[in-house]
Amino acid sequence: MKTKVAAIYGKRDVRLREFELPEITDNELLVSVISDSVCLSTWKAALLGSEHKRVPDDLENHPVITGHECAGVIVEVGKNLTGKYKKGQRFVLQPAMGLPSGYSAGYSYEYFGGNATYMIIP
Repeated sequence: MKTKVAAIYGKRDVRLREFELPEITDNELLVSVISDSVCLSTWKAALLGSEHKRVPDDLENHPVITGHECAGVIVEVGKNLTGKYKKGQRFVLQPAMGLPSGYSAGYSYEYFGGNATYMIIP
């Protein structure tokens, strides 16, 4: 699935890019983003790049998708999530979604951020 995203590549370096998303794993969702908001923390991440506490150090090689306040529709459901979610179901991303990795949507992932046409939710 091709997606278009706004990605952080470094300090004050946000670029629009288009690329092919990988296949989802058994524990992931592929979603279409319908709406996303830009908040002050997204702006700070764009200004600070890797100096932001939630943004990884390797942005040049692994740019992250911005946006963590979004809503959309589930396009594909990983095998282990079929009883919990279904294709066509609407979703809203909780802005402060904490994952076991300590990373956050909109700051830390190459494939997970709301400023995208499609994204993968881990």
